[in-house]
Amino acid sequence: MEIQNLDEEKRKSFVEEMDESRKNRAAYDYLCRLYEVQKWLVSQLCEAIVPPPIELEEDLRNGVLLARLAHAFLPDFIKTDQIFDIEEEKYESGGLVYNHTDNIIKWRRACLEIGFPEVGFRIHSIK
Repeated sequence: MEIQNLDEEKRKSFVEEMDESRKNRAAYDYLCRLYEVQKWLVSQLCEAIVPPPIELEEDLRNGVLLARLAHAFLPDFIKTDQIFDIEEEKYESGGLVYNHTDNIIKWRRACLEIGFPEVGFRIHSIK
């Protein structure tokens, strides 16, 4: 019986190590993708305002980077004075406000304007 317990303990330990390794790999892959996105944003925006990869996910929430990107590829469609909180002062002092969603909507409209397909799921198409 003790031999079985030992084998069971080894198996559990191995499984836990594999799970941990899988989680670490997923986190590493995610950070690599964030780094790629950050590099691409810097190349498109030609600005040093793009945050480091570790902060990028949080910084995309207010839509300012997305609206700036929309302005970069459609400057006549999205003007910089139309970007809400472009200096991110309101975001830094008080967090997200409803008007930040306008930035994301502007980016989405710009994407549709240049012909990016609208991606989404409808409940009946998932079945």
